Parts: sequence; structure tokens; C-alpha cells
Amino acid sequence: MGLRKLPSVPKPISRSYCISNFNGSDITKKQLLILINTIPMTRILIPTEEFIEFTSTIAGRMTEERFASSMGGSDCFEEDEDGTVRFTEEAQDFFNDTYDTVEDLMNDILGVYRKTNLPNE
Repeated sequence: MGLRKLPSVPKPISRSYCISNFNGSDITKKQLLILINTIPMTRILIPTEEFIEFTSTIAGRMTEERFASSMGGSDCFEEDEDGTVRFTEEAQDFFNDTYDTVEDLMNDILGVYRKTNLPNE
């Protein structure tokens, strides 16, 4: 009975960054990431209105929390001459950045997209 030849795998730099695959040979973290990125992610499509509502709700709550005053109110709103209540300029900028971040995380980590915002194939 002859010796079985193992597949050729580059020697990892550090054992702490190695993972043992099924046949006992080691693969590096970089090789694992390359493998994971080749697996197609399932995309979940939800109606645009629901996606925007969810993302806006999260961003709005984070904005209100960020600008909450020590007195229990919120310093993120202002009222104009005709009585319309809106975010202050600083709070609106924070909301916009937070909205973009939440949307990116939903796309990149969860694979959740609004129907009108699919990445190019």
C-alpha cells in the first residue's frame, strides 16, 4: 500500500491564521476569504417602500439617540416659521450618513436589497 499524496497547499505564515480543512491540510485565512467570496450570496428583495421605512426608522432612532439632551428631550429637531418640525442641519447630516451606513450593512452583510437598488451582476 503506497502513501497517499495530499493536495498542494501553500504553507501558511502563522499557525494562528490557519484553519484545517476536511482532509487535514491547512489553508490560510486569505485562501478561506477567497473561497467564501466565490460562494454566491442569496439576495433578498423587499419592496422599496418597506426597505426605506425600515432603514429610515433605524437611522432616525440612532439620530435621536445621538442628539438626545441630558434633560430627556432631543436636540435634533427645529421648527420653522410655518410650524414644520425637521431635523437640525447637523442632525440631518448625521441621519443621512447613518442611513447610508445602515443600507450598506443590510446589502453587504444580510444580502437584503430594495427592489430598485440591485448591484450590477
